[in-house]
Amino acid sequence: MEGANVQTIKVTNLHYSISEAFLLEEFATSGEAEVLSVRIIKSKDGPKHGFVNLGPEHTLEAAQAIADAMNGKVLNGRAIRCILTDSRIVNVHPVKIENLTRQITTRRLTAAFSDCGPIASAIVCNTRRKNQPYAYVNFMDESGAENAVLTYHQQNVFGTKVSVTKMPQ
Repeated sequence: MEGANVQTIKVTNLHYSISEAFLLEEFATSGEAEVLSVRIIKSKDGPKHGFVNLGPEHTLEAAQAIADAMNGKVLNGRAIRCILTDSRIVNVHPVKIENLTRQITTRRLTAAFSDCGPIASAIVCNTRRKNQPYAYVNFMDESGAENAVLTYHQQNVFGTKVSVTKMPQ
């Protein structure tokens, strides 16, 4: 596979019972995806997440269309979230932002935090439940993550005082 342009979709909010084989089948039967591999990572603190690697024949636009089509699909009682990742990014520096307003969107969050440094990806979670929404922003370099904590921790962002913490890589 050396030199092939493999597209990767990150899948979050997976039910604990979801297996790699099950997730592979769900993507493979979506009608659009030729799946090379699936990897699921178990979390101590919550739902599992996974990575779906698509075949090299998928363009960036086709991979985004697959991620969009699968986003929100309910698997074992949970609506999964799918985001296309940049497979060229090896190390990202994540921060978690808690206590966000319900009106937050990934686009607004990315725009607000982009002044801290270049962002690889961002996702807003828990917008439909009773608990406060939270988000993850992955910075391309460590200084971006550090700037985010220094700039926004315990500050008012879109009407609420947020908590911003660096996460382990």
